[in-house]
Amino acid sequence: MIAVLLATLLLPIHPSFAGLRIDPYRILLLIAIAPLCFGVLSGRAGRANFVDATMFGFSAWIFITLVYHHGNSRIPYALISAVELLGGYLAGRLLVRSAEDYRIFLRYFMWSLLILMPFAFIELVTGHVPISEFFQRFVEVTPKIIDERFNLVRAQTVFPHPILFGVFCTVPFASIYFLSKGRLSMLVRLTVVCLTTFTSLSSAAFLSILAQGGLILWGKLTRDRWWLLIGIAGFIFLSLEILSNRGPIILLIEKFTLSPETAWWRVYIWIYGTQNVLTNPIMGIGLNDWVRPYWLADTVDNFWLVIAMRHGLPAFVFVALGITVHITRMVRAKLATDELVQIRKGYMISLVGLLLTLCTVHAWDALTVVVMFIIGAGSFLYQKPQMAVALTKNAGSGIGLTHELKGQAPAQVITPPSDIEVPVRKILPYSRFAANRTRSGNDRRPL
Repeated sequence: MIAVLLATLLLPIHPSFAGLRIDPYRILLLIAIAPLCFGVLSGRAGRANFVDATMFGFSAWIFITLVYHHGNSRIPYALISAVELLGGYLAGRLLVRSAEDYRIFLRYFMWSLLILMPFAFIELVTGHVPISEFFQRFVEVTPKIIDERFNLVRAQTVFPHPILFGVFCTVPFASIYFLSKGRLSMLVRLTVVCLTTFTSLSSAAFLSILAQGGLILWGKLTRDRWWLLIGIAGFIFLSLEILSNRGPIILLIEKFTLSPETAWWRVYIWIYGTQNVLTNPIMGIGLNDWVRPYWLADTVDNFWLVIAMRHGLPAFVFVALGITVHITRMVRAKLATDELVQIRKGYMISLVGLLLTLCTVHAWDALTVVVMFIIGAGSFLYQKPQMAVALTKNAGSGIGLTHELKGQAPAQVITPPSDIEVPVRKILPYSRFAANRTRSGNDRRPL
């Protein structure tokens, strides 16, 4: 199912029915949304929790605000918008329930990057989009956006914009670093991620790679003293808020973009966008045009700001609170194996890089589903018992043993050498449960 979902997300076709786009991933999520909801609410991926409730509330509020602003005629659009958000989260929640599932997800993700990489370089050099150009013979496809930087054409491959493709490519960076088996394997995979990210020529994508690389380096140099980093970041944020006349957010926008013109556009978007939020704090403005100077474009390069503008502060509070609790529970989880600890490091750093990047870009269509999937995919780290320790068969006894451990480290198991006799307790000649207690003479298992 993970492979099927990724395949539908990477098809750049947009067939329409009754004026509504029915992309392959939308069809899949519409079919799967009821089973996904039932699976989570019935406890198939662990008991439903507070984070699940916030995501249900977030999606429901999206639906309510769209119908409120645009009437019953936009119910189909409101429904599919809610299904994209909730379905992506629930898919991650249900399809990734173990360390092995997470590795499978990373494997399929890397295959998708390997498939897209040659097409991305063709587009970078020639401006042609081979995949879309093939499908446009049969169905409506994602249009090509001609955007050049450094005399190269920014690659968008199967996404509506190069920024979305770049952000998509950065998702597995930190997880690959922590989970690759061997230095060569890690270097090859990281090279694939960085090369595909480069073809987008997106400052937002480069920021994500830079942030993840910086966090990895901090963890190695300080031996994972993350609270110290949080304290330093908080101190810098407050200092800039007090001492700077522009504030930390605007400074971040200015300093971490490749184009000064793009940076200033984002500054003005932030200034006027927040004014729109304060003017319409509860229900937002829906899909209506937002108030701004005539010279400012209508695009808003901030995913979180778009949510607050279109759907009001309640929608933003739902998703922000859910992510905060999600991260808090993950940090506090007592993991049973080193593999799970490494998965948590990689996942957390990737998630932080993604959340930071979404402060400078807007996500829509397939990337929205990817973002919600990533949030849901980390729930297994705290949602249920994290491991089952399976002891391999002992050569002398031929017996296997399995322990279910709930968030505790496994006890050390000592296996005696084969040449030492293991004392066997004598069985009484009579027992009410003789049928259950009788063993052969060669069986040395203790009762």
